[in-house]
This record gives sequence, structure tokens and C-alpha cells, in this order.
Amino acid sequence: MHKSGFKKEKQKMENIMYTSTYDSAIGSLLLAADDIGLVGLWLNGDRFYANLLANCESVVKETPILEAVKRWLDVYFSGREPKIELPIHLIGTPFRQEVWQLLLQIPYGKVITVGKIREYFAELNGADFTEPITAGIFVSIAAWASYQRSEDETPYWRTLKANGELNAKYPGGIEAQKEKLEAEGHTIIQKGRTNIKYFVKDYESVLFDLR
Repeated sequence: MHKSGFKKEKQKMENIMYTSTYDSAIGSLLLAADDIGLVGLWLNGDRFYANLLANCESVVKETPILEAVKRWLDVYFSGREPKIELPIHLIGTPFRQEVWQLLLQIPYGKVITVGKIREYFAELNGADFTEPITAGIFVSIAAWASYQRSEDETPYWRTLKANGELNAKYPGGIEAQKEKLEAEGHTIIQKGRTNIKYFVKDYESVLFDLR
């Protein structure tokens, strides 16, 4: 992975981008899409808010794709598994492509956390990658985009939440992620009595080294 830096975020885009806002429980989200799928999502106040729109023509307009994204977010923020098909168009900046490629690099038997991904890009570029919440949403979107493809699957189940916790918002929920991780040799433990959560046991010993 090369050190592209954040200056390359302003890559020329030829397509018109359509934008809309989504009022969520965590604040206002700006959504951007082209005619193929979702290309960007930012929380108001993000360090790189709307950076993909800098060098392209953007129009405020509700499109079928943005409406589908909002339905997906409705389910996501409700705490349920968002089974709605979500059109994704992972284009644009070298940096965003590097994030996607990083998810592809996590090998069999290893795991990574969203926090470690953020720390890696912070160290690489001398700045935050994104806010923790939008980083988590991005990984969930990447998971569902992979799930909807018939080939070139991204091993999203190897990316964990903080402290090695499994992500209930991945395709198939906890059970599907648990099954995939156990098949790769990990032991999954349960914590809590009422608010039950699942974790990879001793996850730090199998963390993938991003450096």
C-alpha cells in the first residue's frame, strides 16, 4: 500500500454527483451518489466533509439510489440487520480505494478492528481518517456491498468493533460472522446477561499488523 496522502483526495470526477442529507440520531449526514451507486457519506463536522465533491458537478436531488441509501440507514440506525440491497460505487480517490484494499488484505486466521484501521491511516497521513461513527458505517456498507456481489468477496467478517466485538449489522448478523470466524479457527465468547455481546477471544494475539 503506497502513501498516497490526503492531497490526492481531490481526484477529478467526470460524473454528476447527486447529494441529499439524512437526519440521523448522531447528526446530519451528507450523502452523495452518481447514477451507479453511493460514492460518499459524511457526518457534519468530519475532517474531510464532502471532499469527493470538490472537483465535480454536484446537484441537490433525491434519486432512487439516495432513497435506497436512506432506507438502509433507517434500518441500520434502528439496530436491526439492514437487508435492503444497497447500490455502491466505490470510485474516486486513491485514499478511499486504499481503505477498501486494506479490508481485502486481512488474511485467513487474522482480524482487525475499525479503531486499528483509523489509527493506521492517522499515522500514515498525519491526520484522522474519519470520525469513528462514520468509519463504522463505511465498514458496514463495504460488508453489504461485498455480500451482494457473486464474486470478489471482501472478508469483512475479519473486521471487528472495539475490543474484538462482533458486529451485529453485518450480513446475517452475529451468527453469520461467528460462524465464519469460528471456521477460521477463532474462539467466540459471550459477555453480559441482559445486553449480550460476542467477542473474539484473545483477539489481540491475532491482530493483523498493518505496518
